[in-house]
Amino acid sequence: MMKQAICSELFKSFTHYMNFAKMKASNGTKLDDFGMEEFSTELVQSALLPIIRSKFKEYENVIRFDDIYAKTVYYTESGDQDWPLHVDESIFTFNLCIGDVFEGNELILLGAEEESDDIEPIQYRHRVGQAVLHYGKNRHSVGWLRTGTRCSVIILLNQPHFDADAASVSK
Repeated sequence: MMKQAICSELFKSFTHYMNFAKMKASNGTKLDDFGMEEFSTELVQSALLPIIRSKFKEYENVIRFDDIYAKTVYYTESGDQDWPLHVDESIFTFNLCIGDVFEGNELILLGAEEESDDIEPIQYRHRVGQAVLHYGKNRHSVGWLRTGTRCSVIILLNQPHFDADAASVSK
């Protein structure tokens, strides 16, 4: 998804900002706080929209999302080490691992709330530069961080706009 060198630079920038601002590395520091609104919008337009259009049939005619909420999440041995089962308030959730060196902290996907509780969980092992895109309504959690620090960029997408011409042709 993204080259490790770029992820490393993002991780360094976020960490530098957090240290400079004397902020606790935590879950939910908005990318807007880093002055990176354009980065998240461009990432959605150039990388995520083509994937969404090709993999999610009901969104094949989407042209943009008007509500893009992007943040960083940090998991550290001295801070947040896991995250409980939850659903996101989004249509889609994008999770891009940007660093650092860590063990554990798998993403555990359990399906939508209305689905059976006996669904076999999917465990995804994060790797720097790799990403997961899933429906926000899918229940998920983050497993225990055993060692190191993991940082991810999380993007929540809502308010899709569709190509009206394409929608009328497909009817």
